[in-house]
Amino acid sequence: MLRFLEQWQARKARRKLLLEFYEELRKNLESYYVMDQLARFRFFRMETWAKLKSLGDRGILEDAMIVAYVRRLEEYNSLLGDFTKFEQWYSDLNNKTPANARILHDKREEPRMKFEGLEGVIKSAVQSFEKYLYAEKIFK
Repeated sequence: MLRFLEQWQARKARRKLLLEFYEELRKNLESYYVMDQLARFRFFRMETWAKLKSLGDRGILEDAMIVAYVRRLEEYNSLLGDFTKFEQWYSDLNNKTPANARILHDKREEPRMKFEGLEGVIKSAVQSFEKYLYAEKIFK
């Protein structure tokens, strides 16, 4: 009986985590549209992915669409983080030189370049994950 309860709790926790990841995917797609309309870049959420990765579920970890989604968003977040740090450093009057201004401009363009084409990547990841959730009978 105890084993049954442990398995049930593990399945319930896994289901909850999968649904959280699905919500994160959908929120990132919504965030993409908002950022695109406002032309203002922010970080994408990736917290649930770290938890989901620890499950070691091959169906998700080996899905090409999910892997491409994670790779592209992590690259984008990394480039945006570099730009943000440099921008804060540049805000000091002692660091405002023409050479640093060019570096800042280049660092601003890197996330913008990565941002282009993310819509298709995020949409395909959402669709692929929806198929996975139907296959796992989490969606009906």
